[in-house]
Amino acid sequence: SHYFVEDTDECSSGSHDCSADAYCNNTVGSFICTCKAGFSGDGKECKRFKRFRFHWALNGSDPNVSLYNNASYQNTDGRKVLYLSGAQHSYAETPALPIRAISFSIMCWIKVLSLPSNHPVNIYSDWSAPHQFRIFISSRAHHSICANLRNSRRREMLDSFCCCLLRSGDLCKASFPFMFSHNQRKIIPNRWMHVAFTWSRDRKEGVLFIDGIIGGSRRVSSALLDLNENDHTVFDIGLKRDDMNKPTFDGYMRDLIVVDKALSGDEVKYVKDIL
Repeated sequence: SHYFVEDTDECSSGSHDCSADAYCNNTVGSFICTCKAGFSGDGKECKRFKRFRFHWALNGSDPNVSLYNNASYQNTDGRKVLYLSGAQHSYAETPALPIRAISFSIMCWIKVLSLPSNHPVNIYSDWSAPHQFRIFISSRAHHSICANLRNSRRREMLDSFCCCLLRSGDLCKASFPFMFSHNQRKIIPNRWMHVAFTWSRDRKEGVLFIDGIIGGSRRVSSALLDLNENDHTVFDIGLKRDDMNKPTFDGYMRDLIVVDKALSGDEVKYVKDIL
């Protein structure tokens, strides 16, 4: 014998409980609610994504970004962006931000012109002896995007973990030591990439994204979750401040954003797509 189940389309009938800011997708016997672009939530409750708390376009219009030495704004790929030459002391600064004891997300677009040969180069960091946080390109990790945090006792709170793009364009991820050969793992020069790092204080988890895709994550067990107390007034773009005689980031950056929450993967992708 055969049994037939008559499905009720809750989406068409209006009997669903999806948010007005969500899409309703009918399934057999049920339905799925998905928040629309620009909103986040479970689909039944969707909140508009807040505008960025801190957003530096890095195009010369930001009144509180300082450039040093060979750092400049240049036109490339149809827009004006920050250029760091890779020379000694070529870097920029933003004001320090109140993110010591909260969850946060840091994002920016980068276009690397040359890769570091024997030392890491920072993308964005607070280097206050020792650093509180840093997002960087590691030479040791075969030119991966990496991140780490330090806790209030000046020990590693979140050990370095990394991700990168394979030459094929696929995403790879790992922690030290790496299981891929040097020729397999590269950050691809002369290509714009969106890099994001999120830190969830509640979940004790850091997550790295490249081009809106999760590249790696790491959780910690330490109860010491806050960054260092200090009176540092600036965060650095492109500079490893404890060794200022080494070359710095060589390439372009734009749209540096800091948000006072750990963004979800969908939110990171949304920010990437609108910029």
